[in-house]
Amino acid sequence: MKLFFLFVFLSLFVNCYAIEPVKVAMDVESSAGEGEVSLENIAKIAQGLGIDAVIIGEQYCARFEYGIGPLRRIFRKTYLGDSACKYGLERYLRLFDEINKNSKVLMIEGFETTPYYWWRGSFFKGDLQLVDWHRQFIVTGLDYNGYRDLPVTSTGKSKYSPYDAKKWFEPYQDFVDYVRQRGGLVFWAHPDEGHNEKIHGITVSTQPYPEMLKKVDGFTGFGIFFGGYEETGKPEGIWDQMLVEYCNGRRKYPVWAIGELDYSSSKEVGRIDEMLNFVFAEQKTREGILSAMKKGRLYVSWEMHRKGVYLEEWSLQDASTKEKVFSGGFLSCGAKVYLIIKLRLEKNPESALTINVLKNAQLFDIKEITDINSKEIEIRIEDNPEPGQNNYFRIEVKYRGAQLITNPIFYKYENKK
Repeated sequence: MKLFFLFVFLSLFVNCYAIEPVKVAMDVESSAGEGEVSLENIAKIAQGLGIDAVIIGEQYCARFEYGIGPLRRIFRKTYLGDSACKYGLERYLRLFDEINKNSKVLMIEGFETTPYYWWRGSFFKGDLQLVDWHRQFIVTGLDYNGYRDLPVTSTGKSKYSPYDAKKWFEPYQDFVDYVRQRGGLVFWAHPDEGHNEKIHGITVSTQPYPEMLKKVDGFTGFGIFFGGYEETGKPEGIWDQMLVEYCNGRRKYPVWAIGELDYSSSKEVGRIDEMLNFVFAEQKTREGILSAMKKGRLYVSWEMHRKGVYLEEWSLQDASTKEKVFSGGFLSCGAKVYLIIKLRLEKNPESALTINVLKNAQLFDIKEITDINSKEIEIRIEDNPEPGQNNYFRIEVKYRGAQLITNPIFYKYENKK
């Protein structure tokens, strides 16, 4: 269990709620790739919507090829769609330096990547399929060399051939290891969504892949919205199962939830504030925001902020020592702890707020807030953990179709005599 304590130790002494959260929109595509709006105009739209930072989700390399038989290097067809690699990776990254010189919104590079695709069927039989093209990650936080050498099949820098038999999890574990070793962040994108389309007459098919997340360790997190809640992020779902595995020492790293938009059209970009990540970063810089996200210091708000509901505090406190930790942190505690939830209401709610409290992959408590006469709501929930067991809490807040999702807080009752 040493890895458990080593990872979360850095979160112990940071009161992240004393920091004004940075409002971050994530996974927006620009006209340099498959989108319709330039990076500069995305920044202007974000500023008008009160957003502090945008992490782009540009297509990294929209390229695949199919060759026939033993002469496939000669007889082959290649598709190359709009993407950062087609635009020119180095040229693309320079755009961020130029925009951030004058922009009030911090623009951070990010790429939607397909580590591996493979072919099924036969060109001659007319049943050829491109499989797992949309089984993707969002990667950010690397430098030019790190992005350039990403191990993906499309660029030939992966050791896995698209003509081999289907690979299960190995290409994805290799990709995650590569990014983590270089200090980047890597998030599974839309794991609960399938995708079927035709590209130049070729059938492109990807099935939902929530179970894949359990096979791979070391990724930073996953997109809970949109496309990651039904199986992965729901209460007692795949995410909770992975968090229990982490607590039990069967995973090396925790898993965080983020909100990703996957927006590209001009109409979509005009409403990129409908889902935001509230990141408790000590500095409003690229490094500060990504460092906080890497440590789980954020919550996801889907429409909740538009309805005037904000999370003011989400913490766990030792009843005896009064020591308190926050999102992503670990508390070495005594026999009693208090879970503290504080919400700020900027508008008068029109119906009840529901708060689901989850502990160790089980629904621990449900709070229905119906009598709301204040601009602030504070809830304290007592727990008496079993000695020697690693635990976690996380919460969901629901209100009129909107949702707020926190990242977990970990704790363990230890005899400190």
